[in-house]
Amino acid sequence: MKDNSRFISFDIISGILILWMIVYHSFQWAELEGSMIFHRLLNLFYFFMAWFYFKAGFLFNNEKPIKENLVSGVTRLIIPMFFWFIIGYLLFIPYLVVIEGAPIWKLFIWPAYSIISSGDTIGNSPLWFLLSLFIVRILLFFISRLSFFSILNIFLLSVLVGWLGSYYSLQLPLGLISTPIGLAFSLSGFLVGRKIKIESKSKLSIVSVLLVTLLSFFYGSYVDIHTNSLWFGDYFLYILSSIVLITFLIPSLFFEVRSISWIGENSMIFLVSHWPIFTLIKYIWIYFKLETGYVYAFILAFSSIVIGIYLRLKFSDKKLFLDGREVYSLTLKYWYRVSN
Repeated sequence: MKDNSRFISFDIISGILILWMIVYHSFQWAELEGSMIFHRLLNLFYFFMAWFYFKAGFLFNNEKPIKENLVSGVTRLIIPMFFWFIIGYLLFIPYLVVIEGAPIWKLFIWPAYSIISSGDTIGNSPLWFLLSLFIVRILLFFISRLSFFSILNIFLLSVLVGWLGSYYSLQLPLGLISTPIGLAFSLSGFLVGRKIKIESKSKLSIVSVLLVTLLSFFYGSYVDIHTNSLWFGDYFLYILSSIVLITFLIPSLFFEVRSISWIGENSMIFLVSHWPIFTLIKYIWIYFKLETGYVYAFILAFSSIVIGIYLRLKFSDKKLFLDGREVYSLTLKYWYRVSN
């Protein structure tokens, strides 16, 4: 299924879904999760987190040596996660102290405890995904070397383990509770990318996308992958419908909207920056004692998108802490000096 013409759709899908992620979080901050608008939008874009795992598996290069894959994961996922976690947490400290009344001593141990105990990144919650994806990529490196049927069996096992974790509401350190379902989507992406061929712009793919979307809109299912919790519908149906929709959506989107695809190409900056921007806007809202609601949700989403675009256009990956290769190199040199 790896036809270069089809990669046009990757950036389009990523752009649309990273924008939906921001809107999704803005509704949560505005306490609008129970609104009909939120529910209908979630029925349409329910597969947004599944997509990013699927994409990682689809594009995964298992021919690279393990060291190269690890270094890539550390520099592109873990180092950006820690830098933006620090930024988000520092901005969130005033809220913890003034509004929540948290004791000073707790501020120093809370971040590390939260990451270790549950994988949560206080002050910049979406960063949990970067740690989860890093772990999934390591597993994918070894599993992808197995036979097709072995990979298929591990995929089915991952789905079953994920369902059991959801059914019994299990919590694991480092956010490992998201690993089984994340691995299932990544493995499905890996298999689709190498074993399944679907013609671009085929009637089958377009009809399949429309049919699954229509069914999901009225009879949808949704799993919060972060906590591996089923919000509504059926756990297995959520996974199945997400994989089917994504598989047929890739060859269906053969057109390009440059602004959306650009956002998709640069989705990382929107992922890591929108939560801290939300925090700053929240302070303004609290100061002026404004009411939350749809206007608040719109301002949160619109502001974070505009500022994200500005950051991407103004600064390089290195200055935005999205490229951790220099930090990684300096860290290695430091440890080499210390050890010698």
